[in-house]
Amino acid sequence: MASDTLLDLRHAWRALLARPGFSLVVILTLALAIGANAAMFSVLQAVLFNPPPFRDPDRLLVLGERSASIDTEFVSPITYDDWKRRNDAFEDLAAFRYWETVNLEDATGEPESINLVTASANFFPVLGVSPQLGRTYVEEQNKNGGSEAVISDQLWARRYHRDPAVLGKAIRIRGAMATIVGVLPPSSLNLSLGWGDAWTCLYRYNIQEQRATSYRSRYLSIVARLKPGLSIDQARVRMETLQRQLAREATSVAAGFDVTLKPVMDALSGGVRLSMLVLGAAVGLVLLIACANIANLMLVRASARRRDMAVRQALGAGSRQLMRLLLAESLLLAVLGAIAGVGLARVALVGLRQLQPAIPRIADASLTAGVLAFTAAIAIGAALLFSLAPLLDLRRTDLRGALNAGARGASGGRAAERARSVLVAAQMAFACVLLICGGLLLRSLGNLIRVDPGFRAEQALMFDVSLPASRYPTAAAQTGFYRTLGQELAETPGITSAGGLLYFPYRPKLWLTHAWADGTSPADGEEPIVFWNLVAGDYFRAIGIPLKAGRFPDAREMWDDSRVVVVNEALAKALFPGGDALGRGLRTDRKGPAHEIVGIVGDVRQQRLDQPPKPELYTTFSAMPISFMTIVVRTKGDAASMVDAVRGTVRRRDAGLAIANLMPLTTYVDAHTADRRFALMLLAMFGALALVLGATGVYGVLSYSVAQRQREIAIRLALGAEPAGVRSMVVRHALGVVLAGAATGLAAAAGAGRLLSGLLYGVNGVDPVTFAVVPATLVLVALAASWIPARRASTIDATASLRGE
Repeated sequence: MASDTLLDLRHAWRALLARPGFSLVVILTLALAIGANAAMFSVLQAVLFNPPPFRDPDRLLVLGERSASIDTEFVSPITYDDWKRRNDAFEDLAAFRYWETVNLEDATGEPESINLVTASANFFPVLGVSPQLGRTYVEEQNKNGGSEAVISDQLWARRYHRDPAVLGKAIRIRGAMATIVGVLPPSSLNLSLGWGDAWTCLYRYNIQEQRATSYRSRYLSIVARLKPGLSIDQARVRMETLQRQLAREATSVAAGFDVTLKPVMDALSGGVRLSMLVLGAAVGLVLLIACANIANLMLVRASARRRDMAVRQALGAGSRQLMRLLLAESLLLAVLGAIAGVGLARVALVGLRQLQPAIPRIADASLTAGVLAFTAAIAIGAALLFSLAPLLDLRRTDLRGALNAGARGASGGRAAERARSVLVAAQMAFACVLLICGGLLLRSLGNLIRVDPGFRAEQALMFDVSLPASRYPTAAAQTGFYRTLGQELAETPGITSAGGLLYFPYRPKLWLTHAWADGTSPADGEEPIVFWNLVAGDYFRAIGIPLKAGRFPDAREMWDDSRVVVVNEALAKALFPGGDALGRGLRTDRKGPAHEIVGIVGDVRQQRLDQPPKPELYTTFSAMPISFMTIVVRTKGDAASMVDAVRGTVRRRDAGLAIANLMPLTTYVDAHTADRRFALMLLAMFGALALVLGATGVYGVLSYSVAQRQREIAIRLALGAEPAGVRSMVVRHALGVVLAGAATGLAAAAGAGRLLSGLLYGVNGVDPVTFAVVPATLVLVALAASWIPARRASTIDATASLRGE
């Protein structure tokens, strides 16, 4: 048996070398399709399938709270305390809070801006993560905050060059001294799951004091580990029951909020899961199109080889042996295509990493053993798939008749011609689905780009600043720094205004609070929920948020008097439906004086461009001086040209201050559609490849059909048929095949459009424009592909052709 297989492979190799042009076309087609599938599968494996580096990650959940008015998953410290003490669904709960861009200082070198996570001491045990070096911090030693710190492998490599002596090193984070006690293993997780550059212990909140003041702000993220034997659905039921009990208690702040439970894998990849699965399906369609294309080529080649096959059979070869030979050729082509495809996949992954799309864990995508096994599997599957049509053709063909019929027996008859037409129609159907999906995403992205974010990103720069407590220990020092920095930036040539914001748009960490109109008395737990934010300096002018009514706070109100607030239009309409918000009082608690609304500004899309704005309240910096802000400057000309000037102004103010994310505001906004742009780019590439393969299929079928029908066409011309009529006959054949494929593709695309609805914005899944343009494009492609065969058919020399017969 082994000797027979080796013999078949030897014959197959010789057959492929005898027709190098055919072999090269098939191998290149397979390389493109298999390479695209290998690269895409490695991305899917890294982003969706690989479990995070936690113990039993399927037992880990992310808990949150959600209200009817605002969808956010942050939790109040009071609710976290209630859940931790009274739940019966989890082994343990841990809390964390992440801080973008805080200052890290040490004796090593320049200050560095890092992402800090403050987490409870049980955070790492709940996740099931052990440090690769040292230990994690102990809560008893951190009652007043982080005196011990754990750092990431990335920070260890980047700043400390993997020096084991980093343990015990003194550092300053956010101005507070800490000692490095551990280094975590490598990981490409993100802040949404509590993974940053450094960790210190979460501040131990005075829960009793917060209960006494009904402290309702929500800013904690919670992870929990299920008890053994308990399912997620059972845990959800238990937590919902607990939440209802808490909502009825006076010391709780759970009223008006539902509990949410999400598997940790969904928390990691939920935002991109649908787009990744769509791309996986798209690249699978490309492979099917390639297989159909190759099957057509194999059918044509099988027709041309019928006489050769008949001779082999006459010399004693059985049908099974001939089929083995065809399979050997197909497998050999698939192996060569897979080898080339792996090389293309490697190049594609390098390109993907350089693009740096905003997709979690995509940096982990690589050609692992699992990816290579998948590649081998699809190569074998592809070989079986594209050899199916020629095998069936071989079974139903009378090879002895082909030998007797000589050269004319090579046509293969109507059955083979029908098979080739069906394969081309299938290619066109698949191409239609891909192009329509790409068209829907293109129109959706266009709609999204045209959405007004509520501010003017052009001619503006942004950067993050975090003041170290060692140099700015008091509210007065922090106020003085931001007040002076804003003035100095505004006086810098080329800059017109500057200001800061605490929670910048599109960043997930938004602060929720309650707010209601002074003079109204909502029941406890029924107070309207709004986003709370803190502004500094001339922020509204710097970012370009329009003033709709009233005025902006003056300098005294901004820096010294916290009794005035600015609200967005959504909040003004929600709390003052009569349109009389300006000058009215607004409360965020039941004690103390109300705040006066002095200005109403335009709405900003706080979370995503495709999500509507929510009510937002802006208090002045004097209300809560704080060490970290995002600064925005408005420039007179090109924002990018002012980067060095802005950096220089900050350095002159404090040479030891690290600034982060200094970039044009347009770059920041564009980054928040990067996942959609990435999906669209890949889908466009797959669609273009599908269209090229489809056009090649049309051209190949028509060229072969013209060659096989040469005698028939010659007779038509000899009997007086016009060349234009012959061209029309060939083109009609092409259009019939393409229209049949397009009709099938439209039906399939209607279903695919509904599945894509989660990725679409401002466009229907059965958008009439897209569903009209794509079939028209396919028809034009078919006409172009059929022109050369049609012209060749109309110029056949009837006399010479019939004389040859």
